[in-house]
Amino acid sequence: LENTIKAAESSIRIAIASMDQPKGLEEVAREIETQMRQLGVDLDSLSIQVVNQDGSDFISIGGGQGEKVGLALEKLNKPSDGENASTYPWVIDVWKIQETRYVSSIDLAETSNRTPMHGLSLIDTPFSQGTLAINSRRQDAFTKADIALLERFAYVLSDGFQRFVDTADRKQAEEALRRSERDRQAWIENSPVCTKILDLDFNLQFMSASGIRGLNIDDINEFYGKPYPLDFYPDSVTVQF
Repeated sequence: LENTIKAAESSIRIAIASMDQPKGLEEVAREIETQMRQLGVDLDSLSIQVVNQDGSDFISIGGGQGEKVGLALEKLNKPSDGENASTYPWVIDVWKIQETRYVSSIDLAETSNRTPMHGLSLIDTPFSQGTLAINSRRQDAFTKADIALLERFAYVLSDGFQRFVDTADRKQAEEALRRSERDRQAWIENSPVCTKILDLDFNLQFMSASGIRGLNIDDINEFYGKPYPLDFYPDSVTVQF
């Protein structure tokens, strides 16, 4: 059995190492759930709860009802109304005290995106930035061995979670760069003055729309790559450059 568990841990590590986008965390949750089932744990769903920076709320990934990863990520670094934490207050507690919580029968009230559940078995075990959780619609569904297995997989998740943080940070930085580039391009295109971009040899690389209109140029592409000032400027202008 131990060799089988170690093989399962290796499969989870491979899933973590394969993350090149934040949405890869969903694949990690799916892989952990698959390995739990193959090792005989009778669960209905598994999810990863990621606690935000100030520990006031969390996002849920996986479990069939997880939030869209892209939208969920936006919540991590923003002030939160604590909606998830108020509905499932034990998640933050489990993460803070770093102790597994197993409730063999719990009733979950109806919410805007969930029907009420009665007699639910639920385990939350902590990892570095939240909890790893499984549930079953049966009472007393899980054993001590199931809890121990979930704790081992949570340790593996902790060990590789920085990769998720890195990919999330990279995605947000790339998006910020794209927004900056769009804003810069829009500013240049809509500038009321003639805006030009030259290379180090003073060859024209770009001219804004207002400049093209002001100079009555029919096709600016004819002048790209050519020395600036352009040859139709009078000598008095050319001398200034």
